[in-house]
Amino acid sequence: MEVFYFYLIVGLILLSFELVSGTFYLLIIGIACLFASIVGIFSHEWIFSTLSAGILSVLGCVFVKKRKFLKAGDLVSKLVGHEVEVVEITNDKIRVFYS
Repeated sequence: MEVFYFYLIVGLILLSFELVSGTFYLLIIGIACLFASIVGIFSHEWIFSTLSAGILSVLGCVFVKKRKFLKAGDLVSKLVGHEVEVVEITNDKIRVFYS
């Protein structure tokens, strides 16, 4: 049962840090830790929880990284060759219009 509480607390802490950071990596690892806490309820061995958290974290981070680069590449390919018109400039922002 100690494994359950450990991964539950770590998962909740990572999810709260993800709200501040804005990245998906902490979200994936936090969800993996929450899943590991569920595994810890059913099996009281720490190895099963740790393996499930590790495997899900690695798979999730690889998935997010591949999706992130695909989306960024799509955006760049859509903007190449277009003209940009500056619409408004303020102290900390620049609004542009792509034509």
